[in-house]
Amino acid sequence: RCAAGSPGFEALSESARLLEEYGPGELASCLEQLLSELIRVTAALGPGDVPGILVVEHDSQMGHLLETILSAADREIILIGSAGEALAILEDRQFALIILDLSLPDTDGRNFLVQLRERSATAGVPVIGLSGISGSQPKTECFALGADAYFEKPIAPEVLKAAVSARLHRSVEHRHAAG
Repeated sequence: RCAAGSPGFEALSESARLLEEYGPGELASCLEQLLSELIRVTAALGPGDVPGILVVEHDSQMGHLLETILSAADREIILIGSAGEALAILEDRQFALIILDLSLPDTDGRNFLVQLRERSATAGVPVIGLSGISGSQPKTECFALGADAYFEKPIAPEVLKAAVSARLHRSVEHRHAAG
């Protein structure tokens, strides 16, 4: 839930409140309004403040699909194919969100999630887990290891967009409160 009264986020808080009140038939319209408000708020940030999303996905077709789904003017998406590559880029820069596939060529995504939570620079970064494995076990394990959300493939694009936007908003709001 958005923090009411946060500087610059009043309209965003109102959009989120309306989202909770609307029925299923009005959901798409309300989500569009909320996303528009998120874009407006993040557009007011400085050029170095554009939230970055690190997508760690071994399947290049799925990675490009995620990039297409999540692309927006208010964010930068970096697509990486392995945990090793992700660790290398995380040494040089920070991200507002990490989307992590559980099937990576160099490690199990759950092991990498543990590494992310153990590093001080990434311990608080929201992580969304993705997997082609169905069932409750991988989802339960991801949540137990510190994932903020989990989606089974094939993903529902609109639901993923909404989850990403909400987490980016919280990340930007947290940075403003800390700064």
